[in-house]
Amino acid sequence: MSKISLLLILIIAITCQIFAQSEVVEAVKKIPNASLRKRVEQFVRSGIEKALDVAPNADSMAVQALSYLHSPYRSGGITAKGMDCSGLLFRCATDLHTTIPHSSQEIARYGKVVANQEDLRRGDLLFFGSSKSKTINHSAIYLGDGQFIHMSSSQGCSIAHINDPHWQSRYIFATRLYSLVSEEGMFPFEMQKLVPHDSIHINEPMIEPNASLLK
Repeated sequence: MSKISLLLILIIAITCQIFAQSEVVEAVKKIPNASLRKRVEQFVRSGIEKALDVAPNADSMAVQALSYLHSPYRSGGITAKGMDCSGLLFRCATDLHTTIPHSSQEIARYGKVVANQEDLRRGDLLFFGSSKSKTINHSAIYLGDGQFIHMSSSQGCSIAHINDPHWQSRYIFATRLYSLVSEEGMFPFEMQKLVPHDSIHINEPMIEPNASLLK
C-alpha cells in the first residue's frame, strides 16, 4: 500500500472519529433527565464506540429478532425458552456468529452512536436507562417506522413504539454495530447468514409489527 493511500485512510479515520464524537455529545445532550444525563456522561468517559471483530448485518439482526417474537421472558435467559432484554441481543448476535456481552450496559459500548432518532435504521440497537438504577438497564433492536422489538417482563418478546412517552423518557441513545476491517482488510465486514431455531410462543396481548417490517 502506498504512502498516499495510508495517509488517505488516516485522514478518513480522523474525520470519522471527530464526527462520531460530535454524535455522542449531541446524544447525551438530548437526555431530558439531568441525573440520568450526568450518569451517561460518566459512562461515556469510561469507554464507548468499540468495534467488533465481526459485525452482524443490521437487517439480519432485525429479522433474527422477529423470529423470536412471542418467546417468553426469563431473567438471565439467552434461548427461545426464555430471555431477558440483553439476552435477546446476545442470542441474535450469536445466531449470526458474532460475540457481544450479555449486558445492556456493556453492549452499549459497541458500535457508532446514533444521536438523532430520525436517523435510526433497521437493526440499530436502542438503549434505555433510569436515574434510579443502572445507567443503562434496557436494550432493544430497532425495526423501522418507530417500532422496536424487545423483551418485556410481562409480555415476553414483543414490539413497542419509540414515541411512547414511557420509552421516550428513558431513551439514551442508539448504536450501529460495526467492525474495523473486512477480510480484505479495508471495509466493514458483515455476516448475513441466518440460523433457524425452534421458536416458543406465548399467548399475551402485544403490539404486532407493520406488515412491511416482516418483508
